[in-house]
Amino acid sequence: MHAGAITFFRISIERLVVDLGAVRRQHGLELQIGALAQHMGPDEDIAKPLLPAVAGLVCESCAMADDTLFDLWSKVTEAAEPEDAGS
Repeated sequence: MHAGAITFFRISIERLVVDLGAVRRQHGLELQIGALAQHMGPDEDIAKPLLPAVAGLVCESCAMADDTLFDLWSKVTEAAEPEDAGS
């Protein structure tokens, strides 16, 4: 806490995967037409979302702790799931 105020972060975390097909296509174009590939090639997303983004609040002391980003993501997704989701 800073000067008696409760401080926190609002975060949004997305889990993505690289689309290897899009990378190969872009690289192939770059090999053929060089720098023009960025402008003339398809405007494909290289990263595709695995799961929808999750948002949450993290207090400042928790954000500064030694927790990894994956630990924070796990906590946020657990809090976002309905209690009867496991049944």
